[in-house]
Amino acid sequence: MIRPLNSPLDLWLILSLEGKGEGFGPVSGNAGVWQRAFLSLVFMPLAEKNLATYVMQGEARGFIQTRRDYGREGVEVIYLAPAPYRDGFSTAIWEDLINYASWRLGSLGVKRLFVDVPEGKEAFFRQAGFSVYAREFLYTINSFPENLPEPENWQPIKPEDTPDLIKIYQSLTPTPVQQKEGAFYLRKPNLFYKLMVEQKGMVLKEGADSIAFLIAWRERGNKWVKLFIHPGYQAKSPHIVGMSLAWARGNFPPPFTFRVRSYEGALARGLEEWGLPPQRSLSIMVRNTVAMGKVLLRQIPAIP
Repeated sequence: MIRPLNSPLDLWLILSLEGKGEGFGPVSGNAGVWQRAFLSLVFMPLAEKNLATYVMQGEARGFIQTRRDYGREGVEVIYLAPAPYRDGFSTAIWEDLINYASWRLGSLGVKRLFVDVPEGKEAFFRQAGFSVYAREFLYTINSFPENLPEPENWQPIKPEDTPDLIKIYQSLTPTPVQQKEGAFYLRKPNLFYKLMVEQKGMVLKEGADSIAFLIAWRERGNKWVKLFIHPGYQAKSPHIVGMSLAWARGNFPPPFTFRVRSYEGALARGLEEWGLPPQRSLSIMVRNTVAMGKVLLRQIPAIP
């Protein structure tokens, strides 16, 4: 039986699978699993589209955690247990969990389910109806290079900067990716963001022009950064990256990870000119949610 986590006894399931799951995207290891499970228990079903933990009880046992995506228009799979890559794992467990989450969230109006998977491990998710639509490289910053420029002119993002952020995102992002993700924008922090995530947004200006946006997130032990550089200023990418690192040195201590899409070549070159190579890559995947009648599940309880 698969259902939302709704009882303190369900936390024993989380405990029994501790260390046996897999985090996706910016999440590493088991960081944040208990926090998300507790918030799911307290706020379910009022905040299910923002954060959810679904549990499988019975002969087969497992759980899946999802949350509203920080930049894309949809919900992302953030944690799955037991991990689908372990020897002897039954694919029926994770496939049923994903199908249930897709149906349940789809019935609540969510149109897309995302997952960011280590490259080379996509096969399990393809079976569950996901497809790759982008690639991403992860540049982990453990220490700062020397001789960084001064982080001058970085300012907190204001609501009136949002149109410039969207324009830069659209100018950098291929149309097929935009069709999957919608327009990137900073979500206004709500209660769940404040309880889970620290978010900072900065804009770099030259006169009245916005030339770059830096967005940083911190969740428990995980920290990640997105940097968008205006196409007209990409020749200055090494300098802008250096200013970003200088800002982070005073505001966002390492380790943290720059997330760089494969089509963001200028940003990648800027990082590499500072001696920062990529450490690993992700396949960015999406699945459209489907109506209940089109999802095959062993058992689907009614939404309470």
